[in-house]
Amino acid sequence: MPSLLSILLIAAAFIAASALLVFIVRKIRTGRSEEAFAESYAGQWQRAAEAIGMCLDPGRTGSLSPRIMRGMLRGVSVRATWRGDSDADGPDTLIRAAISPPMRLGFELMPEGGGLHRYVEARFGEQDIEVGIEALDHPFVIRGIEAEGVRALCRLPEAQGTIQMLTTHASHCEFLVNDREVRVRVRGVLSDPQRLYSLVDVSAYIASSLALMRSRIPLAPWESDVASSWNSVAKRLGIGFDPNQICLHGSCSGMQMRAWVDRNRGTWCTGIQFTFAHPLTSHLQAFMDGELVGLASLAGLEDLQSGHVEFDDCFTVQGLSAAGARHVLRDIVIEKMMLERSRSIEVALETHRLVIMARGLIGDPTILESRISDAAELARACSGS
Repeated sequence: MPSLLSILLIAAAFIAASALLVFIVRKIRTGRSEEAFAESYAGQWQRAAEAIGMCLDPGRTGSLSPRIMRGMLRGVSVRATWRGDSDADGPDTLIRAAISPPMRLGFELMPEGGGLHRYVEARFGEQDIEVGIEALDHPFVIRGIEAEGVRALCRLPEAQGTIQMLTTHASHCEFLVNDREVRVRVRGVLSDPQRLYSLVDVSAYIASSLALMRSRIPLAPWESDVASSWNSVAKRLGIGFDPNQICLHGSCSGMQMRAWVDRNRGTWCTGIQFTFAHPLTSHLQAFMDGELVGLASLAGLEDLQSGHVEFDDCFTVQGLSAAGARHVLRDIVIEKMMLERSRSIEVALETHRLVIMARGLIGDPTILESRISDAAELARACSGS
């Protein structure tokens, strides 16, 4: 006859096995539910991407890993990302519309007490610039390095309406405007195609409007000196030059090129961007650790290895296909990217563009022209031309 201890052990084993079975069944059901949700959401984003004329990176089937919509809208580089595990607050949708060229003011604007307040406070402390307009001073925290330039920007007639447009469209969202971008964060999955389209479109519109407004603020004396040097480069290359924005633009080596002066956390730098005539097919991003370009690792995507040890140590490579990434990151591309790194130049490669950022203002026309030439060679290598 079994002892009491034997009976208890058998009962405990049965209970443990039952609990394990229930856990497995629930995981299977949850997995199926997440897969169905992911497929539905991917279809909605695909429709939104087609309506906007942007590119949706293909995700893993049934996966809740990040999905990225990117492209050019209203002449602005726009990126929308759904992140399944962005932080302790859960999933979110992040829209970023680049202001190009950057405004060079160290500018930051966000709603008073907004969820992105910690990001701004870490950079500026308790600074809040009074611009003399109640509709902007009361509801917003406004900060910057060039205080007079920030006031001049905010006092332009169209500034108040532009910011209020963002407030209207991004209600119930967190948003931040700075020198480089308009950033809108929606908690949870933004699955309504019309809502997604509206936020992406208004973000691009505001980014382009701010770039235009910045061009109306008079240049400082040192900016006029840099503009004179850059104008001479524009004439030699046969491209356009905007003296108010200190920006070169036009066709170069069969691609659209932009070069600009930037200011990131008090550090002056020079940026050069080439937009590929045809987006790369591997849906990747490759960038080195740094703060000038502004790219960051995407949650849920692993760091792909190219097979070049030194390159893999210096660059983060993410995408949906390791084979596709290696197809783009051929030996000549890796060699040129490492060469730029040896010059203390940050490099970022995305599906539709190549960006390099050099620390400091490049005022010497010969050096600027050389940097543009090197960037063009790298862009051609990336596109396989």
